Amino acid sequence: MKLFFAGNAITAENEIFLCGAGLTYRLLSFADIDTWSSSAFGFWTGTNAPAPLFLDSGAFGAFTRGQTIDLKYYCDFIKKHPDKFYPYASLDVIGDWRASSHNWDLMREQGVEAMPTFHMGSPKDELRRLLKDAPYIAMGGVVGATQETMQPWLDGCWRVIKDHWPVKVHIFGVMAQWALERYPWYSADSSSALVGAGMGRVTVFEAGRVTSLPWTEYAEKTYDGDVMDHVAYGELRAKKGSAWKGRARINIQSQLALQTHITDVWAQRGIVWEDECVASMVP
Repeated sequence: MKLFFAGNAITAENEIFLCGAGLTYRLLSFADIDTWSSSAFGFWTGTNAPAPLFLDSGAFGAFTRGQTIDLKYYCDFIKKHPDKFYPYASLDVIGDWRASSHNWDLMREQGVEAMPTFHMGSPKDELRRLLKDAPYIAMGGVVGATQETMQPWLDGCWRVIKDHWPVKVHIFGVMAQWALERYPWYSADSSSALVGAGMGRVTVFEAGRVTSLPWTEYAEKTYDGDVMDHVAYGELRAKKGSAWKGRARINIQSQLALQTHITDVWAQRGIVWEDECVASMVP
């Protein structure tokens, strides 16, 4: 499966560093294209990007800021850069599944075959409609949901998805290992690796499990000055380099290790994605 890295899109130089640290699959929000992520977008629409960019419509980010995304502007941008995005999300209307569905139809009328999102709380008939007409859909609207509330909903969704298998399914903003191992996602995304690095978190993947811990705890175990914020901590001393970059490098490698682990788990269960096609049993 593909685990997309989200968050911390600031400059093209930053993106070059991230790619050098092993990042290949990247998600950027269209809500930030004219502000702090404009340089990062320039890199991913240029000739040196390692893979097509996952273009999120940015509807949720814009909603939290009291802004809106212009549908025509969004579609024109996608059409201006053919082959630079895969996938690109349909423009949602937060809290209104009917309006979101209508936007998806409008984008298709403009020749933009976007990936629609089925949100938690929307009717299952809408999920069936999306599965009937889209080869790649997303599940979303789970911000703040716990496993206790999310798992019954996802179980019900996947009972519907099975009737339309194979289909690519993405989960927005979820990197919980239980969810990745329970359902055969084609892809998922999270900002935890990159944003977490900036907040002093280090992610490690050991013995088949991924865990996140404060850099202070990690430094106590490893004496790795590259993760320390250039301060003394007990007998530990930061050695060199940018602490954020050191943590980001470790977090990227840990997420890539998780990606390999999840891919292997589903391969053992008979689900293998090869060249955008699936050869598998029904999940």
